[in-house]
Amino acid sequence: MIERSDIKDFEVNSGSSQTAALSVRLRRITLSGSGDMDDYAVAESPWYSARDFIKGVHIAEGITSIGTNAFFGCNNIDYVYFEGTRQQWDDLIIKSGNDPLKNAVIYFPVEITVDTSDTDMAIGGIAQFKVEAEGKDLQYQWQYANNGSWYNIFRATDNELNYEVEEDFDEYEVRCIITDAFGNQVISSPARVNLVEAKLYSVLLDNGTLLFGRTAESALTNGASGSVKDITGETTEGTVFAEFDSSSSVPWQNCKSSITSIEFNGEFVYMVNNMNGWFKGCTNLKNVTIKDGCSVIGDECF
Repeated sequence: MIERSDIKDFEVNSGSSQTAALSVRLRRITLSGSGDMDDYAVAESPWYSARDFIKGVHIAEGITSIGTNAFFGCNNIDYVYFEGTRQQWDDLIIKSGNDPLKNAVIYFPVEITVDTSDTDMAIGGIAQFKVEAEGKDLQYQWQYANNGSWYNIFRATDNELNYEVEEDFDEYEVRCIITDAFGNQVISSPARVNLVEAKLYSVLLDNGTLLFGRTAESALTNGASGSVKDITGETTEGTVFAEFDSSSSVPWQNCKSSITSIEFNGEFVYMVNNMNGWFKGCTNLKNVTIKDGCSVIGDECF
């Protein structure tokens, strides 16, 4: 029977360069130190009597092999946390009799895979920052910098941060602190908003589809394929794009009857302050596609 003290220590290397600690409260074995573990006969590991109790195994970065039958019979292990890199884990020798380790989910210290970056946005638009990371049970906390100090943003606890841009927001930086289940933390790179005019590009295809984008290239990649027709209704050999300000008359004013389909995407909507009346008079409009991230259409758009 396992003793009911919270921590039970074991020696797992005859040279005493490693130790193991079993936490009753956390139901895990922690292997510390460096080098190779000793091998064991079947059902002879120091913690074999607690085999049904152990759910997690933490392994130090310096350990280079797991001894034979070290985790024989520990069939309730569902995860392994390795403090080193993926390459070090691949190099770690796991000897026979340790199938529970090989079948468990492997976790590493939290690592950022997609860092935050600056974004261009107009005043009144929605700035979006995003960070992606790998790790177990990740928690996120966004912060903003003011006068050299960082402050938590209330309820900003997802991997995305969205907020409406005001006039002085280009003076602030944001970042995200990410914490994993094992207490490891990483911090994303600081990022800021670059204030720009609320301009975008439009493309009318000859099949009647109207597309948008923040650049000429993204207008086409964000929507359907087809030959390009310019906003005056004339078919062209090349690609014709129209840049316009959201407060001006819409460029497709004279060819609204040709528009049968509109594709919105989150990229362009964040650049626009006011879409009232943009598509009124499009009498042949049959389909409207609203993609993820599109949140500012407006009640008077159609």
